[in-house]
Amino acid sequence: VAISVFPNPTTGIFTVAVTGLNNDVELSVMNYDGRLIHTETLENVSTYEHSFNFTQYPTGVYFLRLQGDNFLKVERIVVR
Repeated sequence: VAISVFPNPTTGIFTVAVTGLNNDVELSVMNYDGRLIHTETLENVSTYEHSFNFTQYPTGVYFLRLQGDNFLKVERIVVR
């Protein structure tokens, strides 16, 4: 499973691209304090691409978490 977040750092608008999926996975974005900002379940997809708009959220560090049956990946997103 490969995750790309671009641009990163960002001014608030960024794209998440995930490839290599073969099972259902949960995608979530949390702020630095662990508060859940966004969550969704990706079902029956091998690739995923979505643009996010975080301009309404404070600047800082956010974490993208992708969790499946046999893996957990976390990417850091910096919003300036």
